[in-house]
Amino acid sequence: MKNKHLTTYLNDHLSGSVAALQLISYIQNIHPDTELKTFLIQLEADIKADQQQLESFMERWSIAKSSPRQLAAWLAEKVMQAKLLMDDSSNGPLALLEIMEALSLGIEGKRLLWCSLEGLVDDVDFALLKQRADDQRRTVEQFRLKAAREAIW
Repeated sequence: MKNKHLTTYLNDHLSGSVAALQLISYIQNIHPDTELKTFLIQLEADIKADQQQLESFMERWSIAKSSPRQLAAWLAEKVMQAKLLMDDSSNGPLALLEIMEALSLGIEGKRLLWCSLEGLVDDVDFALLKQRADDQRRTVEQFRLKAAREAIW
């Protein structure tokens, strides 16, 4: 089942999860002891579980992890941190708004990944994976809207 497009697609999603985890760590450091941090702890655990599911697909289909793609994701997240500091040097609501939007886009991409892979294997509960992504996205949206109100209203 290994082919070049599937290899690229899965490695891109794995790299995206690496960047998401870095962003979550960054937010936890700048917004300690809040309701947001409680959610981020759960989101981090969910993303790690999704990573494991993705890695199990890769193992099943003999797809190697791409270190250059993971490095690129790590670097992109560091560039984003620098951009956020330029835009909102206090790491305030604008930075949080932009991070929540990036996480929301990543979560939607993950949901679409599960939709794309559904039907390739029979022993995975894709409905559960898609529901988890939908739940994550709804909660991220609550924090995104709160940050938007504080940043731009």
